[in-house]
Formats: sequence, C-alpha cells, structure tokens
Amino acid sequence: MLNCQRLSKRFYQAFLLGVILFMLSCEKLLEVEVPPTQISQGNVFSDNGTAVAVLSGIYAQIGAGSAEEENVFRNISRLTGLSADELDLWIGFVGPNPLAYYQNNLSARGNVIAGGELWYVLYSHLLACNSALEGIESSDLLSLPVKRQLTGEAKFMRAFFNFYLTNLFGDIPLVLTTDYEVNRHLSRTHQAKVWQQIVSDLVDAKELLSEVYLNGKLEAYRNNQIERVRPTRWAAIALLARAYLYVGDWVNAEIESSLVINNSQLYNLVSLADVFRKNSLESIWQIPPVLAGWNTEEAKVFVLDAPPAGLSNVKYVYLSSSIMSDFETDDRRKVEWVRSYTDASGTFSFPYKYRSATESEPVTEYLMMLRLGEQYLIRAEARAHLGKLVEGMADLDIIRMRAGLSSVGALTEAELLDAVRHERKVELFTEWGHRWFDLKRTKMVDSIMSIITPVKANGSGWNEFQKWYPIPFGDIQMNSNLVQTPGY
Repeated sequence: MLNCQRLSKRFYQAFLLGVILFMLSCEKLLEVEVPPTQISQGNVFSDNGTAVAVLSGIYAQIGAGSAEEENVFRNISRLTGLSADELDLWIGFVGPNPLAYYQNNLSARGNVIAGGELWYVLYSHLLACNSALEGIESSDLLSLPVKRQLTGEAKFMRAFFNFYLTNLFGDIPLVLTTDYEVNRHLSRTHQAKVWQQIVSDLVDAKELLSEVYLNGKLEAYRNNQIERVRPTRWAAIALLARAYLYVGDWVNAEIESSLVINNSQLYNLVSLADVFRKNSLESIWQIPPVLAGWNTEEAKVFVLDAPPAGLSNVKYVYLSSSIMSDFETDDRRKVEWVRSYTDASGTFSFPYKYRSATESEPVTEYLMMLRLGEQYLIRAEARAHLGKLVEGMADLDIIRMRAGLSSVGALTEAELLDAVRHERKVELFTEWGHRWFDLKRTKMVDSIMSIITPVKANGSGWNEFQKWYPIPFGDIQMNSNLVQTPGY
C-alpha cells in the first residue's frame, strides 16, 4: 500500500525512536525529562517519559519545517488553497508542483505530492499512532493515568490524520495496525467506513483524554499558567463536532459543538487581533514553534515583504480576488487578517492571521489547530439543517458582530445555509484546507471550479474527478489491490 510498507515492523519502531529523539531536541515542546537509561526499541513503552515523548514528538513534527525542507502541514493550507478559489500563484513562479495544484491538473505519474509529500507524511504519522497504541496496550510498566491519556491522544491523532487523508484523497486504505503483511495488501476503503472509524476514535478519545490541559509530564498546570498545546477532551469534542457536520449528523454536530461553546471557563471568543496569539482563549488546541528563533510556519510562507521569487520560492501565493471580493465593506477581518504587498507588477493581498514572519522575534504566536470560532459556525450550520433558524442565526451573528458586521436578519433555511457558507469562507480562509473541503462536502465544487479552473489553467476545463488528489504511482505499482483515484 505504501512505500514504507516494504519495511518490516522495525521501521515503525525506528520511526518512533526518531520521533522521540526529535521531540527531546525541542526544548519548547512539553518539557519531558530524558530518562536515565538509553532509549532503545525495547523500552520505548516501558517508561512513562519515553512513552509521552512518542506523542509529543508527533506534535513537534507538525510544527517543524524550514525554508529548505517544506513542512507538510503548512502545505495543507497552501496547496488546498491553490486547488480551490482561495489562493493565486505568484506571477512568474515556475515550480511544477504548486502550479499543478493551482491549475487542477495533477498527474498520477508525476511528482504529484509537492513540498512535504502529503500522502506519505500523513500515513507515516498515522502508522506512528498505530504503533503507539499497540505499544501502550502491551505495556505493563506504564502507569494507568499515562496509559489512559496517551491512548486517548493516539486515537485522537489517528482520527486527525485520517480526516485529512480522506478529505484529500477520497476513499483511502484504512490502516489500523502496523502489521506489514496486512497493510501491504490493503485496498481503498469507502469513505463512509473511514468516517465511522474517525468518529469511533474520537468518541473513545473524548472519554480517555484529560479535561484539563497537561504539561509534558502529563501533570495539570499550576497557577493558571496553561499551555494549550496538548490535546484534551475538548479537542476531541471539537474535532468530533466537525466530523459529525461532515457526515451530515446534524443532531450530534450541534450537541458536540455546544459542549465546547458552553465551556466558557476555558473558551471565549477574543478580539480579531488576538485570535492566533499563543494560548489565546479562543484556542482549543495549538502547536508551539519548534525551530529556534521562529514563530509559525504559516507566517513564513504567507507574509509577503519582498518579491516571492527572491525568497527561495517559499512565498509564492497570495489571496485570490474571489475571496477578497467576498469581504463585506465594513468587515474588520479584512483589516486585521489581511495585508498587501506592492511592487512594480501590482498590489497583492496576503493572509495576516499569523504576523511574526521574522527570525529571532519573541514567541507570540502558536499554530492554531482547533478554535472556538469554527465551533459557532458548525453549530449554526447544524441548526439550520435542523430547522432551528433563530438559534442558528444567533450563532452566525456572534461571529459577524466580532467582525464589526450587522445581524444577518431573518433568513430561510436555504438563506441561512448560504450565509454560513459565506461566513466560513471569510472566517476560516487559509486555515487547514477548510475552503477546499467545504466546496466538496457541500457539493458546490463543480459549479465553483468550472468557473475558476479555466481562469487559472489558461482555458483548460474542470473535471469532477479532480476534487480528489491522485495516489502516488509507486504505491499503485506495489499493491495490486490499490487502484488509482478514478479519472487519473
């Protein structure tokens, strides 16, 4: 199924060791004490500290990256934004992979996975979660609280990685073990079953994870000095609310999002300028920076302060006219979350949610993984489908009022759903692929992209199959049970 499946289970153990050592080198992330004994494959899950480090290392790798080696997770926002109507490609940029995403003409036989290898990296991390689950379950040496928390974290993260895999590639191999003989023969699993597994993992994680934020020793923070960087029960609930929304379970989407919204002791909406700051009250789960001297990877690739072609081709996107024209006149998000760069070729708007794009600045921003604003939009959409129009409009107005906009007024169900779609576009832009995924799940992708793609691709048309990315050709060759994404 995967290139890495040619390797034995020792590969996954070695991968975990690499994750641990990487994590232990990241001083900022979760301060885990190095055990006095040497780390080896045989004792990864025989000690609370090294077991914690496995999951901590996965979080650290989400926040890692450099100008020389692209970070897969920042590329989810960037490449899906190019695929959709959200981002434009810098004039004159000649990199083949971003251009293929931008023009919706990925090739199944080419180097289709750009900058970070979405397929391989997501599956590698998913396999690390499976290995962690197996190691935790088989260990008799971990304390019960540690086993419970880490099992919850591993299931939460497996759901997280499966969420992105299925939203990028459609039907995917459902990998639930590290057993090479099982995995190398897997075929694609229908999305409905993948969603069932995502929901199942999140339901389990919801019951296993701590209700309070924990530090690197899995202890509660003291003196209210909370770092919101380790998944909690509330992170599982938030992602579960999103999963229910995607599968059309409006009742449970409303229930789960309400649980987070109603927890006002931990979560509140903050000013637009403060949303993406470290440990903001809006954050449900964040990832702190890993590379010394930097804040977020997002700021490094989105903030334009010089011609992108002169920056090692790291900064090659800007906001499209489609999204810029959707901001209402008085929308404060256009002021707070957007800036512009001007040179001889014109003026280009760029995302400014993350602002610290200069090396050696103080750490003021963490990468936002889950936040409260999305939960209001989830509940508004679920309530619209349930016929709770007044309540849904109230949720939408809370987001609009923060942006300095007036109430949506009285709306029909169809009008409220349109209003929610609009609000998601201007609230969640360049965050974790929301726009690309929303176009697909609301079945608007064909109508929108049939207009957008010919403009981006010099007249080439849009094809329905292009909403899913192709599987790397090498994996198709190695596994006779694995078929290519239809159309490629």
